[in-house]
Amino acid sequence: MTLPLKLRNLSSKEEVSINRPSLLIGRSESCQVRITAGHPSREHARLVQKREGLFVQDLHSTNGTFVNNRRIEESTQVKVGDVLTFGEESFVLVSEDQSEMTIIAGRMTPKTNDDACILIADDDDDLESTQIRESFPLPQSWALGKQDAMFAGGRSQKEALRIIRQVASEQQRSFNAALVMYPDQHPPIVLGMAHDNLNEASWTIGRSANNDLPIDDPCISEHHATLRYKNNQWILEDNDSTNGIRVDTRLRKSIQLTDGLELSIGRVEGIFKLVRTL
Repeated sequence: MTLPLKLRNLSSKEEVSINRPSLLIGRSESCQVRITAGHPSREHARLVQKREGLFVQDLHSTNGTFVNNRRIEESTQVKVGDVLTFGEESFVLVSEDQSEMTIIAGRMTPKTNDDACILIADDDDDLESTQIRESFPLPQSWALGKQDAMFAGGRSQKEALRIIRQVASEQQRSFNAALVMYPDQHPPIVLGMAHDNLNEASWTIGRSANNDLPIDDPCISEHHATLRYKNNQWILEDNDSTNGIRVDTRLRKSIQLTDGLELSIGRVEGIFKLVRTL
């Protein structure tokens, strides 16, 4: 027996049950799945239940329908884990019994010249339960050579310092150092750190709200990493996370942080800054 299916919007996380033989997708109010991002057609695409399975059809839309970042020209069968994109709005096809899971990052054929990654949801520790694929952009520097890479879409060290100063002013605190992270489609977030030179200190980073720096991103593990100050050094340590920590696209178990170092936690880019005076 086939489990009931749902479309999960990758931006809003809203879900629509596929509970009828045909589901119309588009800008029109008459559509069962309404999309607004970009410039969708009034009747953009249709999902059709057949004996062989679920199929998606593009209805001669202006900006196209994509399955796993490949534009379709004819009726295409889809399955759980596929990413369906209508214009600029993306959905993952899931079954009714799938719950919130940690996501594993990997590559998928890019829809345009920008790289993307497949994100496969799993039950944290049980990789055999891998089920869901979601399409998210990789950090820009992952797709470029080191000499050509631009951090966080062109964000500068100066901008990061400005953000740190703003947060310090709002919180009326002084920082010795700060980590600025840039979650996709969210404002930058800052972990400001102060220490006593004679003591060790540590700060936790992860998706769980009880971390010192919670990052609401499906690529981030619940308790992803720990940032430590010890022996006059700043060290970022991976906590056996699903997607790891990276510098220059390379996975690292630990990273010695220096002023201005650009890094990635999961797929989220960030920059570490020493703050001498605020």
